[in-house]
Amino acid sequence: MIISFILIPILIISFYLSLKGLGFFFSKILFGDEFDINPSIYALFSLPIIFFLVTTIHLFTRLNPVINLIIILFGLLVYFLKVKKSENIIFYSIIIFILSIQFYGHNVNEDYGYYHLPYIINFISDKIIIGLYHLSMVQGYNSAWLNTSAFFYLPFFNDKTIHFANSVLFFSLLIFYFGYLFNKKNLLNFPISTLYSLLALTFFITKNSRLNSFGVDVPGHIYASVVLFLFINFFENKDFLNKKKIFYLLSIFSIFCIFIKLSYAPFILFPIICLFYEKYVLDKKIFTIILIFGFSWVVQQISYTSCVVFPVEFTCFKSLSWYSKNFIADAAFGLEIINKSHWQYEGNLSDNEYIKNFNWLNTWFKRNFIELLENIMTYLFPCILLLIYSLKKKSKIVDFNRSNIIKILLLISIPISLGFLIWFTKAPVVRYGIFYINSLIFIIFLFIFHNVVFNNFDRKFIISILLISVSFNLLKNLNRIIKIEDYNDYPFPKITKIIYETKKVEEFNLNSPIPQGNIESTVCWNTPVYCMAGKFDGINLKRVNNYTIINQN
Repeated sequence: MIISFILIPILIISFYLSLKGLGFFFSKILFGDEFDINPSIYALFSLPIIFFLVTTIHLFTRLNPVINLIIILFGLLVYFLKVKKSENIIFYSIIIFILSIQFYGHNVNEDYGYYHLPYIINFISDKIIIGLYHLSMVQGYNSAWLNTSAFFYLPFFNDKTIHFANSVLFFSLLIFYFGYLFNKKNLLNFPISTLYSLLALTFFITKNSRLNSFGVDVPGHIYASVVLFLFINFFENKDFLNKKKIFYLLSIFSIFCIFIKLSYAPFILFPIICLFYEKYVLDKKIFTIILIFGFSWVVQQISYTSCVVFPVEFTCFKSLSWYSKNFIADAAFGLEIINKSHWQYEGNLSDNEYIKNFNWLNTWFKRNFIELLENIMTYLFPCILLLIYSLKKKSKIVDFNRSNIIKILLLISIPISLGFLIWFTKAPVVRYGIFYINSLIFIIFLFIFHNVVFNNFDRKFIISILLISVSFNLLKNLNRIIKIEDYNDYPFPKITKIIYETKKVEEFNLNSPIPQGNIESTVCWNTPVYCMAGKFDGINLKRVNNYTIINQN
């Protein structure tokens, strides 16, 4: 037990320092010595590149846990030999403590055993499985974050270290935003970026205090917040070289964000808008890198589902053997009707009538009202406090260039408004759209009150609001830990042990969970490939050139 409690903070800091070293290494390989970015963003920068590497490798072979460990050790070596050390030990210790408390004995996300872990088991057991969506439809909605999480599957620890992907991402975000907030120059020179980073950081610390809420949605939200931060900073920055660096990061992060969650598709507009205002930031090298970066994901998606964007029919290749028109149509319809809370509906409309003409709106609102209110109030809380603080405080008026503030807010509103409309009309699950809702709150609040808040926004307020957020996070997690019942893997998350039956068909072992009277026992979790919830009826598996292909009968 004592060893486990010591091990968790050691693993968190080791993974982070490795990612920082890898971020430094990747930036030098891709952009050369002239691309000297802030070291605090190295870890965040490394994860999209790791996604590209593991996805490309997986096209040809399984992802080997030993190779994962070698890369992590290489990152640590680069960090200690090459990266400039600027860490504040006390500051790091506080954040590691917060993250460790968050990690100890946390419950896994509700979808973890359903398709997150099974997807990763497939990833490290076999090279890309063609037609994977026939094995599990939800794996057709693949997220780049699951590919990235598979990188944390290591020898000896196996799936235990997968959970550190979210912890280390959260750690990286805290380091990045905290570092930016406590740089005295930023508050005066980049007031919008500073305020946005405070609101984003406060929301993540307060609302996402439980790791079981992360899944693939919060990692997408984290990168979405960094994209918006960079976009704002691009237009606040006057130095061309800094603009060019920001554009590089903005482009890669925007695409990575889309790959994590397709609801962020409008993010492609962020780098396009930057180019419209500063076309010389683009060169052939970055354009080629971005194209290559996206290529492996497109190949993977087509291999899994026959579609570039599943389940959007017009993006599918009908000539592929694993294409199924009916399966894709059912998936598209099922996704929309579930997202619009049909299971809560008690009226007489048919399924088709329910999802049309906003007939679903009343049921959806009743179903999601509390969740919406909690998220909105969490984001509004520091805004309200800042407004009260500013109105009570009398200070000298400072010119923050009002016209530039309005321009930035209007530019932000273009992709944000488009994303909100797509989310609300097609997939209005609150956790999918909370970034768009928060961003609209930020735009409206700043548009109305920018003269007031920017004249009184100072470090005293920043420290106060962060202390409130961190205190809430710690109290909530300490209360959770006190109530945890003992289990074998504590303090690591509890994983359901699946009892399954195996059917041998030619060279394939087909594994199906045997229900044990609870929902958790009916899904695959870490059952060996090939696993399917239910029977393997209506599909067939075959090997062609060492690739497994799954088709419908």
